Amino acid sequence: MHRIFYYPEEYTARRDKAMQDTYICRTDLGEIEVGRNILTELILEAVSEMDGLVLVSNKKGKLQSMNTRFGGDAADSIEIDNEGDGLVILLNVVMRFGHSMQQLSDQLSGKISKKLRKVTGDAPLTVILHVTGTLSKRIAPRDLTYRTDYEY
Repeated sequence: MHRIFYYPEEYTARRDKAMQDTYICRTDLGEIEVGRNILTELILEAVSEMDGLVLVSNKKGKLQSMNTRFGGDAADSIEIDNEGDGLVILLNVVMRFGHSMQQLSDQLSGKISKKLRKVTGDAPLTVILHVTGTLSKRIAPRDLTYRTDYEY
């Protein structure tokens, strides 16, 4: 469970000495620094809540390990950019065959938005899901992109 008590008024990004992205949320009470690993944990948590209907993949459609604590590579497949005053999340996924891709993408985007809103407050958010394949017995390649913009 994540509890954030400050809601940002401004949102910017910078790189720290370790070259890991740190996102700074500024409020009238001060600044909150949120590391990229926290944001990726929240995104992977939202994916795991999809009960295996959506899986993280790389750009070529190969499934990625979700075990981030032991060097899993799913976190490396997530791109997080700071565009203006909001975040842009790009996630490559494989979806299970037999389910509506539009509904699954809407559900996952909603879960990601809900979790990240706790951290970023009312900052604008864009979630881009790139469907690299569908999974039944094997992964069938696909190249579909679903984009959802959230303005709070």
